[in-house]
Amino acid sequence: ISGTGTGYAAVVSTNTGNSLTGPITNNSALITTVGATSGNALTLTSTAVVSGSAGLAFAAGSSGGAGTITLESQSTYTGATRFNAANSGTV
Repeated sequence: ISGTGTGYAAVVSTNTGNSLTGPITNNSALITTVGATSGNALTLTSTAVVSGSAGLAFAAGSSGGAGTITLESQSTYTGATRFNAANSGTV
């Protein structure tokens, strides 16, 4: 992921059964965001390592994620971690 300015670079699942299998590297000023909307799911498989100097946010939508995010990988990013989940969201 690369970009200019500030903000978010997001991957959001709007269906059940979605997964990411490739690595995500972000060394920009953008925050990497992964999320799932209400009733939906996103899995980061064992090969979907999040790396780089940018932060990572778990969310979907402006008020937080209401879906399920499953992490099967050990990420190596060095930025801050943010959780923005609705009451029904699960990480």
